[in-house]
Amino acid sequence: MDKYLINRQKHRFIEAELTKHYQAGRITEKQLNDMLDTYQVKEGLNFIKVLVTVGAILIGLGILSLIASNWQLIIKPIRLLLIVFGYITASIIGFDIQAKYPKTGRSLIYLSFLIFGAGIFLIGQMFNFGGRFTTAFLLWAIGIFPLTTLIRDRLALSFVQILLLVYLNGQYVYDDYPIFLIILIPLLYYVQKFFTGSFNLFLTNTIVLNLIWYTLDEGLNLNNDLIVLTFFMIGLLMFYMPNFKKYQEIFRFQGNLLFGLMGLLLTIKSSWDFINLNNYPINIIFTIIFIVFLLSLVKKENLLALLFVGLIILRFYFDTFYNFLPKSLFFLTGGILLLGFGFYFERKRKLTRGEGN
Repeated sequence: MDKYLINRQKHRFIEAELTKHYQAGRITEKQLNDMLDTYQVKEGLNFIKVLVTVGAILIGLGILSLIASNWQLIIKPIRLLLIVFGYITASIIGFDIQAKYPKTGRSLIYLSFLIFGAGIFLIGQMFNFGGRFTTAFLLWAIGIFPLTTLIRDRLALSFVQILLLVYLNGQYVYDDYPIFLIILIPLLYYVQKFFTGSFNLFLTNTIVLNLIWYTLDEGLNLNNDLIVLTFFMIGLLMFYMPNFKKYQEIFRFQGNLLFGLMGLLLTIKSSWDFINLNNYPINIIFTIIFIVFLLSLVKKENLLALLFVGLIILRFYFDTFYNFLPKSLFFLTGGILLLGFGFYFERKRKLTRGEGN
């Protein structure tokens, strides 16, 4: 059974409330334990983990700096051996002590990832390999991906995904389609079941969205405004897609964020230039429909929709009054609007969380 990830404070609140019901005789002890077992406390920021991770990074940078400063004095076979030895040693020691000292062991594995990546760049320089810099990031991601899946570390997987994003966006420079991502993306979705965090799924979706944009822009040469409209529709699809159990929340959030940002762009008149309608105010019609849609979501306690309503109002305020009002009055009125919206947003947030009336 999938467990719901909540922070420690919420877990204590739920535990206290269920305990009250147990003490009042409304539920049995087994029901209490079964209900508590459906929740899992999210791992928060751990001081020791941060400390040893920073330590591992500093050690890695120190070793690399020492080697780099004497790089030209070291013969090529020794250079290669240093890189391989450093990577294997850090990995083996990290795995060996992980059971007894999990945070220190994990940090040494992080160190091996850094050595592996640095080794790719140094070996490429050492043997004068040609190619593009983006390929190094792809090789780095592919090289550490199996080990990342084996240790099931969310931070390491996030690092792999960031490397793939660097590779993908770097391909824009060379106008070359990132074909390897077509193979890696299904694997990223598959390994998601081994990881409890939703941020990794967010990054995987981001990679897919970047690839779709790249395909529409560079592959099909679509108009950018048409791409914005397409992504608005994709955002709606993600928001209303069928239930994916524990993944539904992140898909709805990312879809909401996507159609909100794209919808904000579509309120601009020039975003509809690809449609020749003889100056028909299609952006105004879209804005009215979009605001009504957002307000319907606000009624369902969607705070992100409320945020985009405020942004649309501010966009039209700046666009309409900046060149007409005296600057002092313009900024004064804008400040009042921001404060008013901030107050309403905070009040709505508290009401949604049940913190006040």
